[in-house]
This record gives sequence, structure tokens and C-alpha cells, in this order.
Amino acid sequence: MGKDSMRASTFSPYHIFIVRIDGKDYKVPHVMRDEEFEEIIRLNGGCLPSGIRAYHSTGVDQLLLNPVVERMMPVLSVSVKALFTAKPLQPMKLKDKTRARTLMIKRKYGDFVLCEGKISDVFFQVDGKRRSIVTELKICPISLKEAQQYIRKHHRHCGPPKFHKFSVALVVAGEEEPVGIAVASTPKARIQMDGKTLEINRVCSDVRYADVCSKLYSLVVKASRNMGYCRFLTYTLAEEDGVGIKAAGFQLDGVTENAPQGWNSQSRPRCTEKYPSGPKKRWVLDL
Repeated sequence: MGKDSMRASTFSPYHIFIVRIDGKDYKVPHVMRDEEFEEIIRLNGGCLPSGIRAYHSTGVDQLLLNPVVERMMPVLSVSVKALFTAKPLQPMKLKDKTRARTLMIKRKYGDFVLCEGKISDVFFQVDGKRRSIVTELKICPISLKEAQQYIRKHHRHCGPPKFHKFSVALVVAGEEEPVGIAVASTPKARIQMDGKTLEINRVCSDVRYADVCSKLYSLVVKASRNMGYCRFLTYTLAEEDGVGIKAAGFQLDGVTENAPQGWNSQSRPRCTEKYPSGPKKRWVLDL
């Protein structure tokens, strides 16, 4: 928004924001008065970031009947004021894979960030695929119960394990939950139970953050080596590429046969819900 628009806004007591995410416009339904709008502009140095624009009018009805504001578009219920004030509690960068660039994050509110650009700040939504956050990940102990709750809530296709040797979590300042957890246990296959092999049977992460899975695998291996383990197993679905696993040093060791009932048997009943059947890739790190 230019200087002329800024002057015009002083005569426009009502304002509404429209944000653009990946080429698509979203309407922010909250209508602002002058005082609130001017505070937001002041918080961003007198201008709006790229990707956020404002529409103004002397009346609410006139504003909502503006052809651009009125036309059908998805509604995005995000607090623009919170976005402009929510400073990360630790340094963060945005890894933008679409343009092969890394930008410093100035503000972060949920999935939304404001980054430093060459001309002005830039608004993004972090989806974990095209854009992810790079920051310091700190290790934290976690109980089996806490790990089970996290897996039950966030894992894409597996339910929580019933037992573990130990579990670890990675945390980021400002996030209410861990950004990833890993559960290590005795191997499920009896042939692998040699006393020196440990199975990493659950890894679950917040996809918005980069390199969480590979760091979790590495941390489990490092901690387990100090406990005397020298061989490590983990499994993925056949269609998964195992990028984070390979980054931690694991190698593909074959594909297991399909077991429609999973670990369920008459002698050891197991719930098959959220335990996908089909062949699995087995990954091994042998030290």
C-alpha cells in the first residue's frame, strides 16, 4: 500500500484484509476501525507485507459491498494483529523450496509467518511440503503415556505402541506441543531379539519443521549406543521414501511380507485399527 493509500485510510474508518496464499485470495472476516488498523500498520513500519492487502470505506456496508470484498472467496480466520505482534521466541528461518531460498522469520502465528524480503516483508503459510521452518530443536525426555497421546493425535497411519525402552521428544520454544517424538523398544520380530538390537518403532513429527525425523533417529541411535546397543531397526510403508531415515545413516535391508492381521494372533490379541497391513520396508543401521 502506497503513501496515497495511507493518507486515504485516515478518511476511511473501516478496513478489511485480504491475504494471498499460493496465488489464491482469502478474506479475513474481521472488520477493523481506524485505531486498530493504524496500530497494525505502525507495527510493520508503516506498510503492509507482500501478500496482505487492505480495503477501506467510510461505512461497514459500503466496505462489505465492495466488488472485491463481496465476491465469493474462502474465509481465513486468522488474527492479523496477532500475526504482526507474535515474535518467535528463538531465531527461525523459512526454507522456501519453491524458489530455493531461505528467509529470516520476523513474526510467527500458528502456520503463518512474516519474513524479511528485499523490498518489504513477505507473508507465507507454512505447509511443511513447499515451505518449512528451520530452527534449533532441543531434546526433551517424554513418558510413554505422553508419547502415546502425541502419536494418537498426530501419526498419519499408526497407533501408539503399548511398551517402550525409552522415548524422546524435540521441542521448540513457543510451541505448546513437541515438534516430534520417537519411541524405541525391543524388536517385535523374535529373530531380531539378540540383546544388541533396538527397534525405533514410532517416529512422529510436526511437518512444518525441517529435519525433525532425521534428528530423532540420530538422537535415539546416539543415546542407545551409550546403553550398549549396536544395531538399529525401523520400518516404513512400502510407498514411503525414507528420506529422514537415510539421512540418519540407515540402509534399506529388504521388504517384509504382508501380514494382514499385523501382530494380532490368538495367543497375543492386538487391535488392528490404525496398523496398516501390507509389505513394509526394513531399514537397518549396523554399528
